[in-house]
Amino acid sequence: MIDHDPSGIFECMEPIGKGGFGQVYKGRYLGSDKDLAIKVVNVKKEKENIELNEINLLWKCGGQKNIVQLYGAMLHVTEPSLDNRLWCVMELCEGGSIRDLINQQVARTLPEHWIQYLCRQVLKGLRYLHNTCIIHRDLKAMNIMLTARAQVKIIDLGLAVQLSSKDAAFRGIAGTRKWMAPEVILSQQYQTEPYDFRCDIWSLGITAIEMAEGRAPYSNVPKDQVKAMIVNNDPPTLNADVWSKEFQSFIACCLTKNQFERPTAKELLRSEFIRNWDKTFQAKKEITAHIHRMKIQKELQTSKS
Repeated sequence: MIDHDPSGIFECMEPIGKGGFGQVYKGRYLGSDKDLAIKVVNVKKEKENIELNEINLLWKCGGQKNIVQLYGAMLHVTEPSLDNRLWCVMELCEGGSIRDLINQQVARTLPEHWIQYLCRQVLKGLRYLHNTCIIHRDLKAMNIMLTARAQVKIIDLGLAVQLSSKDAAFRGIAGTRKWMAPEVILSQQYQTEPYDFRCDIWSLGITAIEMAEGRAPYSNVPKDQVKAMIVNNDPPTLNADVWSKEFQSFIACCLTKNQFERPTAKELLRSEFIRNWDKTFQAKKEITAHIHRMKIQKELQTSKS
């Protein structure tokens, strides 16, 4: 906690993202040559515990290569009448999100071997989170980032919860509705219905469909009907004529409606779709090349303007 504006210890601050959470900058510590992501969030004093919860969870995950790294955090305590400002210094993911990667494709769809590589890396991150008794609760393409070398990083633990043990469960709805597992929705309707870390596996299945088809299921459905359809309808599937049987089977496993029959991240890492490493190196190489092309294209557009 500090009582002064920390902006003076950074240089080359360039805005790279903005949202309801605040502003993200690309910058460096003074005298350093390492580019960083610096997130600045206005924090209402009565909500400090919520914001600091994410910081604590990220510290716990330090060193896991598939979860974004937090290097430091400073809470700038301002006047009593003003919001405090939280500065988070984090690993820079120059490749953007998987959502960006999808949007950059002409057909808004990713090749299957890219999806296999991305899902495998996300599962490694989820395995670590779940072994640490953390549920993410908001997994989707927008919350999975890529470095310049196509390393996969899960971000945004703002809705994550820490369970007391691997056998514990949680109640309370959170997340983005199209990616929510049925049991999360039911936990709001029936307070006796708890859920555990396997709700993240459902969200991964929806994210895999998002990568394959360019958008999550029920994207054309009115928002107020989405939850009912997730709970009452059969799980979404892929077009059998386009995607491999192994990929379809992987989706079916992730989208098992009964949470107690849904496989864990550890079990899915042994699935046939994920175990097929033949094109893993090729996928990483191709995604890295794509990210490099996008960077050059952006630099050319900036220089012209």
